[in-house]
Parts: sequence; structure tokens; C-alpha cells
Amino acid sequence: MRIQDKDGKWVFKEGAKTEASIRNVEIQIPALKAAIERERKSAGKVMRCGQEALRRNCAKVCAAAGVPNPGIHGLRHSFASLSAHLGIPEMISQEIGGWANERIMKEIYTHAARIDLQKSKDKLSAFYSQTASEPPDSRT
Repeated sequence: MRIQDKDGKWVFKEGAKTEASIRNVEIQIPALKAAIERERKSAGKVMRCGQEALRRNCAKVCAAAGVPNPGIHGLRHSFASLSAHLGIPEMISQEIGGWANERIMKEIYTHAARIDLQKSKDKLSAFYSQTASEPPDSRT
């Protein structure tokens, strides 16, 4: 694994920081999966490029698409949030995303989508509008 040392230099380290930090996450995005397969080596490191090249390429692809660059780690936030938006059960999202516990996934990685917030606000507004127009005795 390649990590930054205390001086901010990239160094190779054998193994993971801890057993819990090992992540085997299946890639769900077809175009990303195809790109990785094109670069996959039969032995040794999975990719021919290092982390910095991966970060630069992510930024380049996002710029070309006209979308914000979430960064490589930001993709974990995107995955958790998209899973919530799609209604995937939290236990399943946690397993697919490789989180050690549900609390970390929910409190740190999952963010509400604006469209989901607006839909919820619209539902509340519709409920209160309907309730306000009904006679008091029909609400019970």
C-alpha cells in the first residue's frame, strides 16, 4: 500500500494500517470498471499508475465532464449518499462499501441529496395544506 509518511512523502508500506482498514469494494460503475480492467496487471500491483496519477486523472475526467471533482476519497461519500438516495438498505450499503460499522457510514459518509430533501419538504407541505383545509372533526 502507498501512504504518506510524517513528512508528507509517499512511501510503500506492506499491508494495511489495521485489519479493519482493509477494503475489498466491488466497483459498480461500468465505465470505471472497464477502465480499471484495461490497466489491470496479471500480478503485483493492480494498477500501472500510482495514487497521484489516479487523483490527477479523476480531476481531469471531472473537469472534462464539467462536474465538481470529489477526489478519490469523496467517491466513498458519493457511494454512501447514492445508496441512501436509491433506498438501498443500510446494512447492504455498509457491506458493499466496506465500512466496519453502520455509525461511521451514516454519520460521516452519508449526505442527503437535495432532491430527497425537496421531495420531503413537498410531502410535508402537501400534508399540512390538506390538514388545514379539512374541518377539525375529520382530522381524527
